[in-house]
Amino acid sequence: MNKKQGLFLGFAIILLAAIFTFTGYGDSGGDDNPNPGGNETPAVKGKLTITNIPTTYNGMYISVESRRLNNGKYLYGYSSFSGQPWTMVQILSDGKAEIPLYLLEVTNDKIVDITAYDGNDQGVNFTLFIFKSSGGEELHQSITVSSFASGSATWAWQ
Repeated sequence: MNKKQGLFLGFAIILLAAIFTFTGYGDSGGDDNPNPGGNETPAVKGKLTITNIPTTYNGMYISVESRRLNNGKYLYGYSSFSGQPWTMVQILSDGKAEIPLYLLEVTNDKIVDITAYDGNDQGVNFTLFIFKSSGGEELHQSITVSSFASGSATWAWQ
């Protein structure tokens, strides 16, 4: 892949992630609940714990979204998928956030299933988003989580 193609691919991934965040990707139209399994977000099984978050972001909101995993699903970190927009996790004053993780199955640009994540994937690439409480993106960056065990992992801000 040449540099121009790499830049285009990176831009496309960031653009799609922003579209997913702001539009509730896969919403079926009139249904305000993107969770096809029911009105409730599945019970949490795994979490991504992020530590050492700079104090600049205390009190703001954080979420993560992966690229497609080997099983064809996406790994998303939000506290709830009920309603629109999806609910993000608030960053605590100690520079820590525990983000519940869910697998989203997408078919024909629609979410067809949301399940709690409990996998053991390795080298998962995420886009991390931080938003101010009043809206407006504060930060997005790519991170890689080296390994999950039973759906959980820790990533230290660097």
